[in-house]
Amino acid sequence: MKTMTTRANGTGFRNAIRKTAFAFTAIAIMAAAQPSLAGDEPQPGPETLHTAVFHLPNSVKFKAIAKSSTQGKMTVRIRNAKNEVVFSDFQRNVDGYYRTFDLSNLADGAYTFEISNGSETRRQTVNIETTFARTVSVQ
Repeated sequence: MKTMTTRANGTGFRNAIRKTAFAFTAIAIMAAAQPSLAGDEPQPGPETLHTAVFHLPNSVKFKAIAKSSTQGKMTVRIRNAKNEVVFSDFQRNVDGYYRTFDLSNLADGAYTFEISNGSETRRQTVNIETTFARTVSVQ
């Protein structure tokens, strides 16, 4: 299980560009890697669900992206450290999911994104941690 930490002081614009480019590249690769057979219907491989959750810098916002080789109900939940559901969403008859989540109203702590296509579930934990930067200057 991967863990990410976000801080109020951010990680920089360059890292944000790299993370965004990586996420879009990962989704493009997952979409291109779908099995192709001579038949009309694609056959699901051992993994039918691919997900990515990444942090938007200088904020408490996250993007969740999912691609499934099967079309059906896509469910996304966010759970707190007590395993309580703090957010739930689902869409029917889809093979993908893309959404930005603003978690600024949640308290500091660990939260788990749980993304499911009905047959597989992926989980990724993020940590929200408020920090304050101190600066010193001489005049």
